[in-house]
Amino acid sequence: MVVRSIGSDLHMDYTAVGATTHLASRMEQLAGPGTIRLTTDTLRLAEGYVTVNPLGPVPVKGYAQPVEVFELTGASSVRTRMQASAGRGLSRFVGRKSEMDGLHQALAAAGHGKGRVVSVVGEAGVGKSRLF
Repeated sequence: MVVRSIGSDLHMDYTAVGATTHLASRMEQLAGPGTIRLTTDTLRLAEGYVTVNPLGPVPVKGYAQPVEVFELTGASSVRTRMQASAGRGLSRFVGRKSEMDGLHQALAAAGHGKGRVVSVVGEAGVGKSRLF
């Protein structure tokens, strides 16, 4: 998408142009009153947070190939990225047996009244939040 200025030196406005705004406009035109249409790319960003009804490929003016279109039917109960990921299915932790054993031992000890403090440290994206 490109944002360009329109107007004069005394008053300046901006307008967005490009394929993204063109497709958004076409989706708006396809939607009936009180409905919302999504493309695959938009759904990918909102996946897990919304429920949709697939409408299939739809010819869109300005595009050589039909565009996959979905009708938004509602919001889901998911509120966080972690909940959305869990809904799609989480992969298993791999190669962390000794670390997981240590956490299980600390949990068992705490369950028997022996307090424990556990610190988990790692690079961004390794799954610390998911672990907890």
